[in-house]
Amino acid sequence: MRFLLIILFLLVLGGLLIINNNELHVYGKDDFSLFLSMYKDWIGKVYSNVRLLTGNVVRQEWSP
Repeated sequence: MRFLLIILFLLVLGGLLIINNNELHVYGKDDFSLFLSMYKDWIGKVYSNVRLLTGNVVRQEWSP
């Protein structure tokens, strides 16, 4: 349960950083659609980085 709360916290924090850094007003339709597009791109980059990191960890020689 704690792990899910940490993940949720990080996703919300990422969304707030996107809003703050780009000075978006998400109550407007145009800014909200821009936010969704940027958030989707950010999630895609996070997924890609985690996939790359996991692949590199799996390929390592762990036995002595």
